[in-house]
Amino acid sequence: MPHKIGFGRDVPQVGSATDAPAHLQWRNTPQAGKISAISITSPQAVGIRLGILVRRLPAEAILRFYAQGAETAYEISGKEIRESIKRNLDAGDAGDAALTYWSPHIEGEEATLEIELPPGISPDTVDISIPRVSHFFSSPLAAQGGNIIKNIGDADGCEIDATCYSDWRPESNATAKMSYVDMDGGSYVCTGTLLNDMAVSGTPYFLSANHCISRQTVASTLETYWFYRSAFCNSGVLNPGSRMLSGGADLLYASSVTDTSFMRLKNTPPTGVIYAGWDPSAPALGIAVTGVHHPEGDLQKINFGGIESFQDCTETDPWGTFTCYASTDTSAEYVNITFTSGTTEGGSSGSGLFKESGGSHYLIGQLYGGDASCSNRYGTHYYGRFDVAYNAALHQWLNAASTFAALYFPHIATSLPWQTEIAVINTSAQTVTGTLRGLSNGGQL
Repeated sequence: MPHKIGFGRDVPQVGSATDAPAHLQWRNTPQAGKISAISITSPQAVGIRLGILVRRLPAEAILRFYAQGAETAYEISGKEIRESIKRNLDAGDAGDAALTYWSPHIEGEEATLEIELPPGISPDTVDISIPRVSHFFSSPLAAQGGNIIKNIGDADGCEIDATCYSDWRPESNATAKMSYVDMDGGSYVCTGTLLNDMAVSGTPYFLSANHCISRQTVASTLETYWFYRSAFCNSGVLNPGSRMLSGGADLLYASSVTDTSFMRLKNTPPTGVIYAGWDPSAPALGIAVTGVHHPEGDLQKINFGGIESFQDCTETDPWGTFTCYASTDTSAEYVNITFTSGTTEGGSSGSGLFKESGGSHYLIGQLYGGDASCSNRYGTHYYGRFDVAYNAALHQWLNAASTFAALYFPHIATSLPWQTEIAVINTSAQTVTGTLRGLSNGGQL
């Protein structure tokens, strides 16, 4: 199952089309444009993402997201936000969820949204509200100063540190911890794998589980964490070279038949990632296999075992319960793995299963679920078969000569050059309006 790290929290003070504009106090910028900001606090959160319900937003607008006192901000154009929402609608999603843009993750209990308009663009062209935030009780990020954080060390004691196995470093570099916001505003962690294609195009195809991401609206919220592993074998300390990528993904194919979620990341993964190889042929019983994953959102782990049986699986309720039964290699959609070392947990969902052939490693499936644990070492681990999904749909992307499309890059702004009037919102209190300084002035009250 996905590992939950946050829940949706309503913000009634700015949740409606009439309330939010009342708190946007527009001021002139030195460039003769307009600027306004809202600060929202969700008490006791270790992180926060703002859900911006967009009814109208000019493409020329610039939105910045930052914490008061921080030295950097995420800067995203109105054009990018509009295109993200258009993808949701074009995919058939509807309602307020499809019209909501989720900000990047901001550490701490406070996040500020700043909107800047260039000269000639009226504030009347902005019609947004912030009806909900995702309140993180467990952070997907490292704390400042290298301190041990939530998630690190949360995995069960029999898990194996992936950093200790240098021969699996390419697959480690292809595997990312995922964080995303579901339709209800809750935030979750799963695992996914970057895949190569036959054209070796560099297109960032990304494989995970359908029970993690099955709708474009959710794929649009995806953030991935690369090289999220220990600094050295069994250190329990986060690798200082870990990187976060925001921007979401295009959901290309989603199927409950093999629990496949196949996406194309909107932004380019960081330097050093590997695009994993894969095998579209049917796997064989008894072959050795390896799993690379992020149990409980922890530092990357690795498992070793073998294919025990072919299975068909059926979901029995909306909460993810399923049953599996024995099948044959020609008709089964899943394989059951027995791991002789390590196990899988919540957060491992969607992680890649690899086989070795000729000294190279090839992906053959992604994790669905099971009942194994450190106390039930020989329980089940069901993986959706990659070959079945490939023959059903994935071949049209992975086996085609593809063109690397132009991508959008939210970039980091290092300073904000003026003081801004900010409406200060506390999710558990009445609205208070005050002046907070822009980042270039230290972010102090």
